[in-house]
Amino acid sequence: MRKRIYAFLTVMILIIALFSPVTGTYSEAATAKKTVTSVKVGTKVTVGNINYKVTKLSKTSGEVSVTGVKKKTASLSIPASFKLIVKSGKWRGTHTINVTSIGKKAFADNMKLKKLTIGANVKTIGERAFYKTMNLRTVTLGKNVTTISQYAFSLDYNLRTVTIPSGSALKTIGKYAFKSCIKLNYFNFSNAKKLTTIGTGAFSDRKSVV
Repeated sequence: MRKRIYAFLTVMILIIALFSPVTGTYSEAATAKKTVTSVKVGTKVTVGNINYKVTKLSKTSGEVSVTGVKKKTASLSIPASFKLIVKSGKWRGTHTINVTSIGKKAFADNMKLKKLTIGANVKTIGERAFYKTMNLRTVTLGKNVTTISQYAFSLDYNLRTVTIPSGSALKTIGKYAFKSCIKLNYFNFSNAKKLTTIGTGAFSDRKSVV
């Protein structure tokens, strides 16, 4: 009887470890998948709650740009990649699709978004991507973001924190990128060791940012 109880408890512990939302093991390990009939550069696809536009394709891989969301939420995590299964046509097969950019005005005027985490393969945050996202409070950049385009976070009045990961590839902050982010008080430049260009008025209306 004791052996059966121990065996049962062991199984339960393993299940909890795999699927517990506290550890995030399940959500992190599971790769999102999307099946489509056919695909080409320019095709629009929705995976989970995020809308994308295909920008590049090869035999087993590809790239997309984020264009928005199906439903606005308070918290958003942009993934590094997902699987795209194509049923027919030139690109038939399974592709690993990297999310490499956030498109122009993708989240402009989104009043619901408060917390943003950007995936590891995103390189470019497009012009006005989060323009007037007035309730956005915290942003965590992906390690490979190289460019924050002009006006990307402009007029985000409640933005307080932008976290740059160690080893960041960030090189360019465009003009007026954080204009009128009047509550922004944390932007850890110490991790942006490759930063070479800060455009005109990038942090205008702010007395200081650390």
